[in-house]
Amino acid sequence: MRGPSMRSAIAILLFCGATEAALAGSGNCRYRTYDFGSYENTTVDVPVTVGAGVICGTVLGETGGHYVEQTSIVVAPKHGAAVTRGLYVAYRSQPKYRGPDTFTYERTVKDRTGRRYKSRVRLQITVEP
Repeated sequence: MRGPSMRSAIAILLFCGATEAALAGSGNCRYRTYDFGSYENTTVDVPVTVGAGVICGTVLGETGGHYVEQTSIVVAPKHGAAVTRGLYVAYRSQPKYRGPDTFTYERTVKDRTGRRYKSRVRLQITVEP
């Protein structure tokens, strides 16, 4: 049986560009931090607001003995591009696009006992000017 002791507090950290100032929040990429848990076959919806043409990325971490080992895009966005590299997932809209977009990535996680499982994260994106 799974419960709070099996939950992984893997947080999303979204940022724009590659500067520390962007990490503090430039307004071009807004988000909330989520506890994804460690449940298999789960899709978590995450709302994100991003400026048009701005690179907005997700850095995955480890908590409670659950380690993200791999990520891959499973549903591509329609109005931009999404890529994965290691534990980093990034999105960028088409330069002049405004409106909703979404993409889904899958993550492979290894828990503290060595068991692996997969879950998905669907980013619900609002692209603003």
